Amino acid sequence: MKPAALARHKRKARAWIYNHKPRGFLIHRGPSQMPGLTGDAPDVITLVSLYSENDKLGRNTYQTWHLIADEHPLEMRRGGCGDAGICGDCVFRAKPGQKVGPCYPDGRGIVSLYRSNQAGNYPPIEALAKHLKLNVLDTLAVLGSLPASVRLGAYGDPVSMPFAVGEALTLYSEEHQGFCHQWKRMGATPWRRLLMASCELPEQLAQAAALGWRTYTAYPPELTERQARKAIANASGRLVLAGCPATKEKGMLVNCETCPIQCNGGDAKWHVINKVHGASSAMGRYNALGFGPRWAEAAQC
Repeated sequence: MKPAALARHKRKARAWIYNHKPRGFLIHRGPSQMPGLTGDAPDVITLVSLYSENDKLGRNTYQTWHLIADEHPLEMRRGGCGDAGICGDCVFRAKPGQKVGPCYPDGRGIVSLYRSNQAGNYPPIEALAKHLKLNVLDTLAVLGSLPASVRLGAYGDPVSMPFAVGEALTLYSEEHQGFCHQWKRMGATPWRRLLMASCELPEQLAQAAALGWRTYTAYPPELTERQARKAIANASGRLVLAGCPATKEKGMLVNCETCPIQCNGGDAKWHVINKVHGASSAMGRYNALGFGPRWAEAAQC
């Protein structure tokens, strides 16, 4: 799209959003694209929220949320019984018998979003497309150009939606971030251009980097960044690492909108590391996964 046309469509889109005041848009509904699903793929929906209350992200960030269509998200989360279509084999899913797993997104926020969508506050993207007289993918490109940043996957893995949807939404965005736990699966390969591979162990970082992914690796809270760097160096050699600067430990030097590193996949050399953080209940479930001793052992090698 030529710059003059994009500028014109952005003005029209902003005016429509101002007049109709949606909380966001329903930008996709269809069978999950999650790699490795067995049997019939469930229908999933992707919502884009237009307002962020997260200071780390930045207030002018649009976010995608991935839900099982027509199902209450907490019921799908419970025991990992129905969320494979949006979460794949993520280690942070709840195990059978667990009410919730170590997954960090707040269930209350997800339920609020679900109810808001049920109430009609997330109109289909086709409504904006009709106003702009564009097809859906071009409309998504215009929508993604409006905020300072776009985050793919505030809840659920972005690879559950078609790649073309994520590609369009980030086409003209000033900045974007996104993370993927399905990086081992071949079907996720195109997403290397847009997403970071989420890793929990030094050897995972090494494996993901060898597959061509940039990585975002969370290390246990009992380790210092220096110890984490040593563990990673022992496992993966000379990779270029950057500690996330948008943390309280580093004085919140930037937020995700303004961060120069940008967790946006692609061919940049930086691999990002950050200390695990979250509510005490989620941290307790994280500690039960046993990552701490494995990191400590790697750091001693």
